[in-house]
Amino acid sequence: MEKEYIMTQEGYDALVEERRYLLTERRDEVRAHLAFARSLGDLSENAEYSAAKDEEAQLNEKIALVEYQINHAKIVQKNTDGTIGVGNFAILYDEEFDEEVEYQLVGTVEADINLNKISDESPMGMAMLGKKKGDMVVVKTKQFVTEYLVKEVR
Repeated sequence: MEKEYIMTQEGYDALVEERRYLLTERRDEVRAHLAFARSLGDLSENAEYSAAKDEEAQLNEKIALVEYQINHAKIVQKNTDGTIGVGNFAILYDEEFDEEVEYQLVGTVEADINLNKISDESPMGMAMLGKKKGDMVVVKTKQFVTEYLVKEVR
């Protein structure tokens, strides 16, 4: 069975843009590296050429992955019923540290902790799913249990 990639419209659009970049600008860069490496002479002992070929193989793998994700994407709309689902933003209150934090629940392809985008398949994401304002989000991992109060869902 093929994997389905759940994502927001914004995440899908970003993936399509990444594919465009990889197939055009990035591919041109890699071709230029290969051409330069070939110009250095004997390919059998040419480290530049070997590195450029590796770079080309990695690019082709990345393109194949992105195309697979695009072809198997399931675009979801955020919930409008006040519950947290993929695409929704949630403001959570951590009583232990007396702080609020805002996360967006997204599919695994879009997840980026640096942007507070939490995967729906992560422990935090799974704990958030279906919660609404006033609910407690209890995140359990092997090392700890953390609780958050849902302050807002949008």
